[in-house]
Amino acid sequence: MKQWLQHGVLLGVLVLASPAHAQPDPADQLLAEGMELGKKSQWQEARAKIAEAWKLKKSYDIAGNLGLVEVQVGDYAAAAEHLDYARRTIPAHVKPEKRKRIEDQLAEAKAKVGCARVTVNVDGSRLKLGDRTLGPTPTDDLLCAAPGTHTLTIERDGYASQQKFWSAQANKEERLEIVLQQQGSGGGGAGAAGGEGGSGGEGLGGGAGGTVGSGGEGGGAPDGGKPVWPAAVLGGVAAAGLAIGISGIVLSVQNAGNADDAQADLPDGACTGPDQGPCAAITDSLDEASSFRAMGIAGFTIAGLAGIGAIIYAAVPADDKSSTAVRVTPVLGSTNGFVLEGTF
Repeated sequence: MKQWLQHGVLLGVLVLASPAHAQPDPADQLLAEGMELGKKSQWQEARAKIAEAWKLKKSYDIAGNLGLVEVQVGDYAAAAEHLDYARRTIPAHVKPEKRKRIEDQLAEAKAKVGCARVTVNVDGSRLKLGDRTLGPTPTDDLLCAAPGTHTLTIERDGYASQQKFWSAQANKEERLEIVLQQQGSGGGGAGAAGGEGGSGGEGLGGGAGGTVGSGGEGGGAPDGGKPVWPAAVLGGVAAAGLAIGISGIVLSVQNAGNADDAQADLPDGACTGPDQGPCAAITDSLDEASSFRAMGIAGFTIAGLAGIGAIIYAAVPADDKSSTAVRVTPVLGSTNGFVLEGTF
């Protein structure tokens, strides 16, 4: 009872006086009823009355009295929150000893709980501590909880909700800064590349709601550069042409050698007499040698042109919009040549 009487001095001082002829304010009336219950050590009933007054009016006197009663019932988290509100909003005319009483009781409550002040970059955000719904931001109200890990949820229409795990420590006050990002915004990346001759689609940024990046030009281009497949194709064509050219020349030399050997075996080195079989074989070998020589020339030509095309493609800057294309059509037969078409 001694402790309550000490608190009662504060309770009595903090009650706002009303003129005798005026109708009492409902919140002040509830506060007075709660104080009377407190004098009878009916702490829970007193708390219920003063809590109803707090719902009707947010004032330093109601907050202070409510905090004192909550210390009595052992709800130190709620007591710290309400006593902190009273300390921050108490008028200048209140005597220093009364301020000190609030501060002492606040220190007693905070010694048993962890507290934090939450700031959010977007006003009007909704805060939830576990299942408890708190007021919208901005707010400088103290948030307190029993020591341990708690889940803080922050929500705002048009923004990605965020959860933060807060480890509350007894007798410690900290600042929690929350940054919400708009839905559909954030760190955007480059768009994904499209197929051959097409433009890439829109790329989605990372994280919740990343920004939409611009599409990449062309297909298969890493980091927004030129696609590498044309150079690879031209390189493959050059390698194939080189193989064909070497094979054609080797076979041409081989067939020409066969013709020379067959001719050397003929009497007098000439096709005379009734047996024309060897002469026909020599003619066939020479024809094949000519065809393989044409194939070899065409292969080397294709290899050279494909190599030149690859060099030109590599040398053209990525943002050059001009098209570069090379088409080589070998023509085998009596002409032994090729048709070259290109745009640069």
